[in-house]
Amino acid sequence: MSNNAYILRVRLSWAKGVWREIAILGDHTLADLHRAILDAYEWSHDDTYCFCLSDDLADKGAFIAPPDHDPGGILLEDLNLEEDQVFIYIFGEGERNRFIIKVMSIEDEESGTDYPDVVDEKGESPDQELAYLSD
Repeated sequence: MSNNAYILRVRLSWAKGVWREIAILGDHTLADLHRAILDAYEWSHDDTYCFCLSDDLADKGAFIAPPDHDPGGILLEDLNLEEDQVFIYIFGEGERNRFIIKVMSIEDEESGTDYPDVVDEKGESPDQELAYLSD
């Protein structure tokens, strides 16, 4: 069990100046991160999602698409994330549903904190329906 807390800055690729920082533990799964991101933006959940452990969507070897969209045992600590690492989260269908994630820091877990937790934010959350409009 990890006692690392990852502070992740999550921003929509198309919503300039809007971001959320989420503190999440290493023993949380990618499914937990998926839900935390959508909750932080007050968006409804979609069962289809994937992560790309690169900031380059052309790097097909970096994609993690959980089998049957059930990440089960894929823990954040298993990804060997490092500070300043940037990766991508895509939910649902469509290029506009892309979030850029930056590992801001890796800290010790704080007792009494309910993880995952939004620890900082900037800007109003855009309407989820805007994500489905074409560019």
